[in-house]
Amino acid sequence: MNKHVMKYVMFPLSNSRGAIAVITAIFMVVLLAMGAAAIDIGHALVARNELQNVSDAAALAGDRALAIIYQGMTPAAQQSYVVTAGNRATVVAAAQATGAANSAAGVPITINAADIAFGTWNFSTRTFTATNNTPTPVRVIARRDSAANGPISTFL
Repeated sequence: MNKHVMKYVMFPLSNSRGAIAVITAIFMVVLLAMGAAAIDIGHALVARNELQNVSDAAALAGDRALAIIYQGMTPAAQQSYVVTAGNRATVVAAAQATGAANSAAGVPITINAADIAFGTWNFSTRTFTATNNTPTPVRVIARRDSAANGPISTFL
């Protein structure tokens, strides 16, 4: 090819006008995607903290109801206590009422009865063992999923 034809073929490839606009457009898409992810992840983390607070409050309410039950017993009866259906209902109702009084991600939390457990706590191993025989703590799981309260929605 002659030099004249080669100049017209290569000129559009060597022209860098408008390249900044393309780079800026790509950068803005990436920046907006990162911003959207940060907002949604932040919202999910706040909701998780709120669920933990609801769970803690409901467990404390359940523990208080259990303590009131123990308070009416003699020390010998406390050592051999087994949770009855009526007492279970009392503790579950206290935990559920406290859960309903609180919200996570703008939704009042309903606590399923199956998510409330009686048990014992081992301080050395830091483990909870579910049992109905002389329980001391009450464990409550507050959730936002398909099982209870619906999943947490995203903004973007």
